[in-house]
Amino acid sequence: MLRTDSGTDGEGDLRLCAPHAIVGDGGRQSRGVTRMLDLSTRLSNLPAVRGQAHWANHEYVRGWGVFGLPFDSGHVLVLRVFPENDFGPYRTVWYRDPGGSWSIYVDEARLDTVCPRYYGAASKHVGHADISLTWTGPTSLRVTMESPALDWTLTASSTRLLDFLNTISTALPLTTWRSRSIIRAREAPARALGMDHMRLSGVMPSGHRNNHASADVLYR
Repeated sequence: MLRTDSGTDGEGDLRLCAPHAIVGDGGRQSRGVTRMLDLSTRLSNLPAVRGQAHWANHEYVRGWGVFGLPFDSGHVLVLRVFPENDFGPYRTVWYRDPGGSWSIYVDEARLDTVCPRYYGAASKHVGHADISLTWTGPTSLRVTMESPALDWTLTASSTRLLDFLNTISTALPLTTWRSRSIIRAREAPARALGMDHMRLSGVMPSGHRNNHASADVLYR
């Protein structure tokens, strides 16, 4: 069982502690937090939409997630929630063990149309799982699975600088995500923001090229 909240570990639990986390909740101000977010209202009831990519010969997904949360113990968790795309809504949880092996768990009927289609070749395990999402506060989310057992809680926050950069990125035309030089310019502030090295585009294990056209980036 992976237990990532702040409670006492039970027998057989694996405690994961996030390094350098910037967390904001309720009336408490954490380092650099400048505004209150309401992600629960914004994200909890997004409708399932089957759309069409803006660019010819492309596929797309639109949603939100936690795109890589490392822990002091060497574990990494990822959450991807995509209610809008051109093949069907889905959720996935990715897990990397300290040895570097990835597993992808999919809450959707088919594995060949979602994340494993692109990243399965680099994964040790791919399978189905029931992934439950519960918002416990405006910015606090609990992610659970029964098999394999997962109990993961997290809280997001932002800063003035991050708000400013998100505003600029959102205002730029969608076509700017086809320019590699502009994408690299978007990636450049990541280290200064404490996000280390971040890539928003690249070639996936399947050979497809991927662009993460992010509207808002927040801290965990």
